[in-house]
Amino acid sequence: MVGKFMNSIYLLTGIAPSGGIALYIGQTRNIKKRWKEHSGRTDFRSKGIAIIESCSSQEEADAMEQKWIGLFNLFTGDSLWNVMQGGQSHWPPEMVETIRHKLSVIGLKRCSSNEWKTKMSIAITTALKRPEYRAKLSAALKGKPKSTEHCIALSRASRLRYSKKEEHTKLSKAHKGKKLSEETRIKIAEANKIAWATLTVEQRAKRIAPAQAAAVLNWKIKNGKLGTTDIW
Repeated sequence: MVGKFMNSIYLLTGIAPSGGIALYIGQTRNIKKRWKEHSGRTDFRSKGIAIIESCSSQEEADAMEQKWIGLFNLFTGDSLWNVMQGGQSHWPPEMVETIRHKLSVIGLKRCSSNEWKTKMSIAITTALKRPEYRAKLSAALKGKPKSTEHCIALSRASRLRYSKKEEHTKLSKAHKGKKLSEETRIKIAEANKIAWATLTVEQRAKRIAPAQAAAVLNWKIKNGKLGTTDIW
């Protein structure tokens, strides 16, 4: 069985615009994704795809792709649609850079459009409503360590989002009467500690009850802690 991340050499068969047989040989690590990409082509009506060899490394895949392209060129002639001789490592460096630049420009242009952003937002929102998707996401993230910078960024984004009145009201309604598990309480406490560590003394003082603010500042000054970010 071919794994998702195993390099595979595949043969694509189809019909050319002229009505004749069209063949294409390529390599991929995700055969299902590659099939979908080929299925969208209008100049090459895809009819079928098959893995003809599995490789354990990129170097082996490059060599095998060249071998199969050479063999099909010898026996099928014009039916083979491959322009290159195969093998990523054998592409001219200037062509690789040109392709990378074009893909980068196309990707940035697509991602910056409002239509693409709306589609992605709808797709993500729809996916998050599915229990099986949420379960997979939770399992993938469980136990995965987060850097301090990541936690700080999440905290700031959360504060910015929930500073809006409508978001605060929505969150309040969603959590009303809901009991938090002990694990969730611990996570919230840890997140609050990290967020608290990023605040200046003045910012912390504003969050403490007014009766305690002066005492906290005096304690900081007396102990030479003013301006530090330690947690008291």
